[in-house]
Amino acid sequence: PYVPHPRIRYFTLSQVTIAKEVRSILLSDLSQNHTARELAERFQIGETSLKNYFRGVFGENLSVWLREARMRRAAELLQAGEVVGIPTETVYGLAANAWDEEAVRRIFVAKGRPQDNPLIVHIADREMLYEVAARVPEQALALADAFWPGPLTIILPLGPKVADAVCAGLDTVG
Repeated sequence: PYVPHPRIRYFTLSQVTIAKEVRSILLSDLSQNHTARELAERFQIGETSLKNYFRGVFGENLSVWLREARMRRAAELLQAGEVVGIPTETVYGLAANAWDEEAVRRIFVAKGRPQDNPLIVHIADREMLYEVAARVPEQALALADAFWPGPLTIILPLGPKVADAVCAGLDTVG
C-alpha cells in the first residue's frame, strides 16, 4: 500500500478555501489588526490548524504574514502623517515621520512631552544617517557598525530634512 511521506500533508478543499480566504482578508483589509486567534475563531477552527493550513497551502508562516501586515499598515499611517505605537529594542514608543513637522508635534501632544525635550530618530539602516545628519564622522560609522542593530543613540549635527520639532531647537539629532 501507498504510504505518504511524513512531511507531505494533504488538505481538503475546505481547508484550502479557508487558507485562501484568510490570505484574502489580510491582503484586502490592512486597517484591521488581525490575530491568528481571531481569524481561527471566525472560521471556527483551532489556531494551530489555521496556521497549518496556511503553511501547507502557501508555504508561508501565518504569524509572519500577520506581523508584515501590521508593519505595512504602520508604514501607511506614518506616510499619512499619523502617530503609531512601535516596539523598540528597550520599550514601546510613539513614532511619527521625522520629516513631518505636524506629525512630530502630535507625539508631543499625545505624551504631554515638554517642547524642549528632543525626540530620538529611529532609522532603518546605516545609510539613513546621511538623511538625518548634516555630516557623519567616521567614528559614528564605526559605532553604528559595532553596535547596530541595538539600543545605541548617536548624536550628530542636524540635517535639513528633520522636522524642527524633533530636536526641540537644538542643532543636533539623536
